[in-house]
Amino acid sequence: MLRLGTIALTTALAGAFALADAAPAAAQDSEFVGVAMFSEYVVGGNGTEDALGDFDSEFDLAGGRICYYLDTDGLRNPNGMAIHEAEHGENGPRVVTLQLPVEPGDETCVNVERAVMERILANREDFYIIVTVIGKPDGAIRGQLAQ
Repeated sequence: MLRLGTIALTTALAGAFALADAAPAAAQDSEFVGVAMFSEYVVGGNGTEDALGDFDSEFDLAGGRICYYLDTDGLRNPNGMAIHEAEHGENGPRVVTLQLPVEPGDETCVNVERAVMERILANREDFYIIVTVIGKPDGAIRGQLAQ
């Protein structure tokens, strides 16, 4: 009798864990993405020497937006930021224009279509973020979404 109770308990727990594992995948409405950016990652080696940055974001699929924090070091007067589509070592077209924070440390949000975010999240290695400065339109720093 004890053995039968143990088997029933084990089966019930296994079923509960299976449901717990399946539920978040089906109901996941956001995903966190962090990117380390360096000048050395800019194609052609034309980044801003010794500059770097961190991009910490939440892709809010349900809300239709990306919210993020940007922290940079060694960049003077950044003038643009975007997500582009291309593999490491290649330049590609802009997919999402990101706004620079008004003040360092500010959270910034931009509206993005759900389908675009889903495509980016499904193929992170094919997308990168750049921050530009005057004279460096291909980027002062860059980081692939999957490094």
